[in-house]
Amino acid sequence: MIKERRCLRRIIFTILILAVIDIYVLTFVKKIENRYETSGTMFRFENNDFFGIAPLVDYLKENKIGKKSRIVFFGNSVMFGYQLGANDTIAAKFENIAGSNYKCFNLGINGLGEENAYIILKNLIDSVDLVIVLHSPSGKVPIQGLYQHLDIDDEDAAFFKINNKESIINKRLSYYVGKIWKLSKYSHRIQNGLFQTSTKNYLYLHKADLFSFLSAKKSSGLLPFDSDSCEDLIVNRHIPELKDYKLTKADSGSINLNETEAALYKKFFKLASLKRKKIFFFGLDHYAPYNKKELSEYNRLFGPSLVFMNLESTESFTFDKTHLTTKGSCAVANMMYLAIKKNNDI
Repeated sequence: MIKERRCLRRIIFTILILAVIDIYVLTFVKKIENRYETSGTMFRFENNDFFGIAPLVDYLKENKIGKKSRIVFFGNSVMFGYQLGANDTIAAKFENIAGSNYKCFNLGINGLGEENAYIILKNLIDSVDLVIVLHSPSGKVPIQGLYQHLDIDDEDAAFFKINNKESIINKRLSYYVGKIWKLSKYSHRIQNGLFQTSTKNYLYLHKADLFSFLSAKKSSGLLPFDSDSCEDLIVNRHIPELKDYKLTKADSGSINLNETEAALYKKFFKLASLKRKKIFFFGLDHYAPYNKKELSEYNRLFGPSLVFMNLESTESFTFDKTHLTTKGSCAVANMMYLAIKKNNDI
């Protein structure tokens, strides 16, 4: 009997503590998420994973107008900045070049395809001003778990072959639990606001730091910093313009587009046209460029809402023939900025 009473008291005490914490959850969430746009560090996902997508989307949907013009960058590990610090990535360099009136978000994630980018963008497009997508080899089925907390309609679910019923059930369950318990509703946003990934992943990634008193300081694993200056990489590089992609009669002939890719770009086009937003798709010459006929036809079919361009990158921009160095990121960001500026969109 005594043990039962002790157990009951502990349960009541725990409930009271959680109830008190719940009162301050929303205030705490707003405080930590405010750092997305006020911190001097470039935002990107800590663990190069999908955990932080939905929390960031929720933040942007609730705060549709930023203090600065927002630019989102989509892409795979090249955009994420594999082996680079957050401030050495394409998005960070672009923000430095564009100036203090712009805030960039690096949504690069390992393996992120343009299919994933479309679903994410559809959820946050009302909250951003410009979209940049790094073209990469695609064809992957979108990762099911990514969409558990994102809105996706039946048409898109059918197009991408996503089991939307399971997602709807999970959302409804989370909604009703969240009405009673704010800490449950905002737990993903709290973790992402603090760590840019889940608490579990953060602790795993930083276990060496947490127990550093037991061993000597270890290397971060990042590439050694190199000079911000990238003039030597971009000197004499051609900055593309749309007129570059107009085919001559000799070049034209039959154009065989990838049907799946073209269908996806058609969805991007409808979204951008409806929302009156501009989306730039950039191919990199050293990695995954469009061919000239593709550029011509895509720009003809989907312009001016979508713009397709190649950038003159070479393996000198990289450390492994694919991923960019700090100087490589600087060079690509410069060329992106100048190409967009030529198009009068920044």
